[in-house]
Amino acid sequence: MVNQSVKRYIADLVGSLLVLGEGLTEYIQKLNHTSAVVSAVLKDKKVKDLREKLYDVMEYIYNPKTIPLAWIEASKIHEELLLVVFENDLIDFQELLNLQQKLEEKWKKRGGVIGES
Repeated sequence: MVNQSVKRYIADLVGSLLVLGEGLTEYIQKLNHTSAVVSAVLKDKKVKDLREKLYDVMEYIYNPKTIPLAWIEASKIHEELLLVVFENDLIDFQELLNLQQKLEEKWKKRGGVIGES
């Protein structure tokens, strides 16, 4: 059983991955940090393999020709990591909902309308 505070922390990390508007480097750094925490909690081969793929993606950043590939591969890793998190009940859903509400409030303050792009 995973400690509730760890689940809340993972929820914060997952939520931060969903915040758009950041660059590729920041996104990959957050993905790396999230995968490190999940790996420490689970000690699972699948997560270890995802982290190894992520290290390869980090190298793509330094070549302009492979930057689009970095986005694609990072998003695939993100998706696979979220599946691991959800399958292993590593997330506090209430914390994730709280984060979503905070983001919606910020969006409304900036004049955005929820439900529209």
